[in-house]
Amino acid sequence: MQANHRFKTKLQRRIYGHAIDAAIRPLNEEKAVQAAADLLGELFVFTVAGTALILEVQRSSKNEARKEDL
Repeated sequence: MQANHRFKTKLQRRIYGHAIDAAIRPLNEEKAVQAAADLLGELFVFTVAGTALILEVQRSSKNEARKEDL
């Protein structure tokens, strides 16, 4: 999570026009655990949504193929 924290902090600093070479303090353990839990939760939600989308597209294309065969 520290690498993720550094990446996000550098990105925010770049967007706001601040110096990106400044020292970035590591997250404390509680914040790091919370950030990891948030990341895992978001990953789960997007994985389920992506899988549902892929399955729906496959189902729809199979139905279209059946309609064309008739």
